[in-house]
Amino acid sequence: MVGKYKIRSRFDDMILDTDKLSVGCKTVLNVVYNPNKVFCLKECGNNALIPFEMGAVIVQTSFEKKEIRDYEALKEWWSNEE
Repeated sequence: MVGKYKIRSRFDDMILDTDKLSVGCKTVLNVVYNPNKVFCLKECGNNALIPFEMGAVIVQTSFEKKEIRDYEALKEWWSNEE
């Protein structure tokens, strides 16, 4: 964040207005900067759901909680949840 409504892109150092970001990107920013809160990810696309430097991701539904360490496995899990 470089201002209340502006962020700096990690890819090309470009300054972006937050109102031009997708819902998925805004949700990811909320998840990263507010790790103690819960956010609904249903509106996010795969590009916002899969971490760039994926180590392990903890996923949870009403029925289970598990760790996923593989990109394709995470995509498959997410597809089954939609």
